[in-house]
Amino acid sequence: MTCNAAGVPNVYTYGAWTHMYGTTLVRTLTGDVTTDGRPLTLASVSYQDSGTYACQVQNSIRGRDGQLIQTETAVFDVKGSPKLLEGGSIDIANKGQPFRKSLVFISNPPPTDMYISREERLSSTQNLMITFTTESVSDIFYGKILTRPGYKVNLYFPTFQIHQMGNYSLTVINPIYPHFVFHFTILIIDVPDTPTALVVDQITASSAVVSWRPGNNRGREDQQIHVWLLQQSSTTWDIIDVTEETPSVQLTNLVPATTYTVLLFATNEKGSSENSTMRFTTYQRVCDDTCPLYVTSIVLTCVSVIILLINLGIGGFMTRFGHLPFMKRRMNSTNTSPKPFASIEDSEHATAGITSDQERSLYTELNATDFAAQNVYDPARPAHDIVLDERAERSNYETLGGVSGPNVYEELKERRGSSSKQIYTNTSLIKDG
Repeated sequence: MTCNAAGVPNVYTYGAWTHMYGTTLVRTLTGDVTTDGRPLTLASVSYQDSGTYACQVQNSIRGRDGQLIQTETAVFDVKGSPKLLEGGSIDIANKGQPFRKSLVFISNPPPTDMYISREERLSSTQNLMITFTTESVSDIFYGKILTRPGYKVNLYFPTFQIHQMGNYSLTVINPIYPHFVFHFTILIIDVPDTPTALVVDQITASSAVVSWRPGNNRGREDQQIHVWLLQQSSTTWDIIDVTEETPSVQLTNLVPATTYTVLLFATNEKGSSENSTMRFTTYQRVCDDTCPLYVTSIVLTCVSVIILLINLGIGGFMTRFGHLPFMKRRMNSTNTSPKPFASIEDSEHATAGITSDQERSLYTELNATDFAAQNVYDPARPAHDIVLDERAERSNYETLGGVSGPNVYEELKERRGSSSKQIYTNTSLIKDG
């Protein structure tokens, strides 16, 4: 735009350019002060450059209208493609509740056609009402909010349902720009979708990896994924920390050969999704280099326990009975029986004809080794309670009556000398009881 003046004298002083929209001053522009006519150049043009521009000039002589400063104006009408002013790209609707969506745009020249589509062109129905209106809209001109002619599209859903959720588009056609399309999305506020593709793999004796595919959030805030783990023999769920960025988590410190249940769900401000569950069983632990040591330690432990129990049993038996079982059996055998004493009668005149062979037989029967363990003067103590000692061993053939003297064999031999065929024995062997 150029401001040219004509007058006498032809020495002019130019003022600043002014940009008006309606009655509102949008901005003041200097223009090119080095060139006659004070031209105004706009490097780029948009809808906010629309309006009336005024140029001011004077030569110090008042004009016919009595004004010292002369002003001339020009209207600058910008034409172009439609421009969307309102209607964000993502909207959230409440499931089962009414929902309204408005889109405001300007177009110069006016549009020749406009419509809403979702994969195909939509018309008004009882589930979705679409209206187009022309009205004054608010637009920004270099930081100032001004009112100008525009267009509005209204969408009304009486009860928004999940199947109505998705991507929509507004198409506006005018003679300058034949195909302007603005895309927008309507989501629904609801609990998140249940995570899908739940997989448990890389299973070992003590670990496993759980992975999944998150579902749609359906909320304004970020959804949170929750992984719970339950051991088969337990009733308490373990809560596993999960990061939103990685749709997987590694489970560690698991028990070998044990069945676990994984429970997976998502939450947002509306609540929790349905649960997704899966069971898996850890592997039996495989023996490694440490197994021989482990087995050896178990064997040594078992042997030590057995030895300890045997020692405790023997000690308890000895404490209670005073001897071991095999000693009791030996003492109760026929060899230790004091029956030889019972075969000899207490009589002053007992006589018997004893030959040399019978004499040795009698010696054999009276062999003190068979009954030395029992003191003949301790009849009150049972045979199995007698403990052999050095004194009993030293007196195998001594002290039958409490007086030291010849043993039985020697006495029999002496009496044999006095009588060749008969021996009179006056021996008192007493067994009480």
